[in-house]
Amino acid sequence: MVKLAGLVGAYSPHDGCLELCIPGVCAIRRSRMATELVHATQGPVLCIVAQGAKRIMLGQEVYYYDPSRMLIFSVDMPVTAEVRRARNAASHQPMTLQ
Repeated sequence: MVKLAGLVGAYSPHDGCLELCIPGVCAIRRSRMATELVHATQGPVLCIVAQGAKRIMLGQEVYYYDPSRMLIFSVDMPVTAEVRRARNAASHQPMTLQ
């Protein structure tokens, strides 16, 4: 995962989501943890975290993903999300495949 974190960091040099030249593949960087929960509708996607950690809540169920766990959504779902581990030196760096 260290190599993947380096690649994701190279393609996302600043905070935000950068769509790569492969359709549906995004490199994402979050340098700090959000102070508020983020509510969204998550579409079908495979989420791989190269560095950091995130928590997703779907109703009463809570799912964590980090470099040792991936998360897959097969249909649109209303979720609440929170970056659990990120700091400037070691930002939260997920990659998504739609």
